[in-house]
Amino acid sequence: MDFLLVVHGKSSGTRFDLQDRVITIGRGQKCNIRILDDEISRRHAELRHEGKGWQITDLNSSNGLYVNGRKVTSRRIVLGDQIQLGGTVLRFTSTADSESRRPGSVDLLDSPDDDAVHATRSRKGTDTSDIFAPRSVGEADHVRQQWSESERDHLSLIYRTIYTISQTLDIDRLLNQIMERIFDWIQIDRGCFILYDQATRKLTPKAVKRKQGIDTQMVIRSSIINYVVSTKEFVSTTDTTNPRLLQEIAQQGAREAICVPMIGRYGLVGVLYVDVVDPPVGKEPPPPTDAPTAKSDETRLSPDGDSSPTPAKLDHYITREHIKLMFAIAHQVAMALEDTQYYSAMLQSERLAAVGQTVAVLSHHIKNILQGIEGGSYLIQKGLSNNNREMVQKGWGIVEKNQGRVSDLILDMLSFSKERQPIFTSGDINEILQDVEELLESRASDFEIKLVTVPDASIPKFFFDGEQIHRALMNIVSNAIDAIRNARALPENLEITRTTQSPPYGMIRMTSTWRPDEKTVRIIIDDNGPGIPVEQRADIFRPFYSFNKSGGTGLGLSIAQKITQEHNGRLTIAESPEKGARFLMDLPFIDKEPVQE
Repeated sequence: MDFLLVVHGKSSGTRFDLQDRVITIGRGQKCNIRILDDEISRRHAELRHEGKGWQITDLNSSNGLYVNGRKVTSRRIVLGDQIQLGGTVLRFTSTADSESRRPGSVDLLDSPDDDAVHATRSRKGTDTSDIFAPRSVGEADHVRQQWSESERDHLSLIYRTIYTISQTLDIDRLLNQIMERIFDWIQIDRGCFILYDQATRKLTPKAVKRKQGIDTQMVIRSSIINYVVSTKEFVSTTDTTNPRLLQEIAQQGAREAICVPMIGRYGLVGVLYVDVVDPPVGKEPPPPTDAPTAKSDETRLSPDGDSSPTPAKLDHYITREHIKLMFAIAHQVAMALEDTQYYSAMLQSERLAAVGQTVAVLSHHIKNILQGIEGGSYLIQKGLSNNNREMVQKGWGIVEKNQGRVSDLILDMLSFSKERQPIFTSGDINEILQDVEELLESRASDFEIKLVTVPDASIPKFFFDGEQIHRALMNIVSNAIDAIRNARALPENLEITRTTQSPPYGMIRMTSTWRPDEKTVRIIIDDNGPGIPVEQRADIFRPFYSFNKSGGTGLGLSIAQKITQEHNGRLTIAESPEKGARFLMDLPFIDKEPVQE
């Protein structure tokens, strides 16, 4: 199914499924997709399904409609397009790629020299062919030896950049690591990323870095940033055709500088700026400028100021190879930022969906508990009015039972949601099984179920979290009791749990086994209940999944599996010899006290 995902704005993470053929978008109550954004018109845009795709049309909105950063009145959208309405950005995506959106064939054409093909547009009024154009044969022979080592270094930097991008989804950490690598491999003095928010037009400096010993405040003229943002073209001191921009760079206290756009798949996300303050080794320092000299750790985006004389011409350290390298890094980082933004929105969407599911399930359980408390309270009130002690006791029993259900619900939620490291202590696993039997024996007898334990006396003591394993076993056995009880309540299942002609009709057996060859202790819980169909065994450990409809929270088996996994163990399901369900809990045998984190 096609859908729109809010990737930026107040409703970030919200998903809108495109189910109708004509869909209106706006902040009005009658819109199919309603977005509460003051910059969006009441009826801002319309989506219409035509043929095999979607057409989006601006409905004379106040602030216009933008697709991938460009203003449009009507446009056919494809998977991955970003749609901006006011301060909200949505991404058009789908649960599965549609074959109708893919080209039917691929034509392979003869390609020009790879070094001459780049994604950067030609600059207006500036000849940049010397930056990306292939060298002549003579020139290539002249500089091949000179640049071979440098080009290998640049290639290594690109590889390390890509590797760094693949290791983290934290934007701030990513940008700082990339900037550190740039400083390690290139002799620059200052640098930063400046992220550009298309919705708010806001510029935010990130990963600001200065070489040790450089104490001049980093000031970047807004005219330089605005030029790069608006034209999506680079600015560099290697280009002498724009004296005004060279003067702006000089006023920033920089001798040489590069500012390149960060262009991703869907548009511009910011700029990458680096500069050189000190002259290259063996060169005279540049003449003084009126650039600020105040010490500061901040990067300030300065408004346009008065021009100053063009600095004296000096030999350049920054070359076209550095510009190409900055373009490559900026492009990789831009795509990483887009992917991170999309991933964060998808994660937020999944969290919202999970919260909705949790609220729906909990509401159902809480409603049932409240109904029970309400019924018990009615009996208590009625008994007090009629001075009927027996009715009061009956009502109090109902209230007390539902109080226990509230306690179980809260404990289950805490156990499931909390990340916890087991507290390993030396213990006897057979004592845990015996304690579980004693605690649940009375409840099992109430439903004519026999609960037995078959311990393996050869199991030595080992280290495990006794409290948590006790809780996991309690959940599994309680689930088996409920399964047998509910199966007997159905007429067609009456004979399922009868192993004898007289009570008890149900049976649950806990068995411990020592497996020294595998260094594991296995606990087996068998019952003669209705069992678990093979096709449902994959779902039985899913949160809020309740197979036997016992009215529980649906978290018991999920918690049991979580506790087992926290012990680096395994909990599985099989068919029991008693024709019911069999749970196998394998715990690693730890004979020495582990280091507690």
